[in-house]
Amino acid sequence: MHTESWQSVGPTLDECIKCNICASYCPVAAVTDLFPGPKYVGPQAQRFRENGQPQTPDHSVDYCSGCRVCNEVCPTGVHITEINTRARAELAA
Repeated sequence: MHTESWQSVGPTLDECIKCNICASYCPVAAVTDLFPGPKYVGPQAQRFRENGQPQTPDHSVDYCSGCRVCNEVCPTGVHITEINTRARAELAA
């Protein structure tokens, strides 16, 4: 993980309370089963990536549209869209 690229969103990873509100409002998750939802490819998956686990959950992060709805509805202020964007960039590298 490139530390400098994660500094602005890193502290919010642990703020995820797994309430699934982001998934409930996600327009992409509503129309395809290929995208498990914002928290699954964002905060939750980043915990695996940080610990050197295999890229999980694969490349479904590519389905994130970047619309930021998840950021708006997150009750704890997790920067989900930014986490997903950075994860997508790292997977592409």
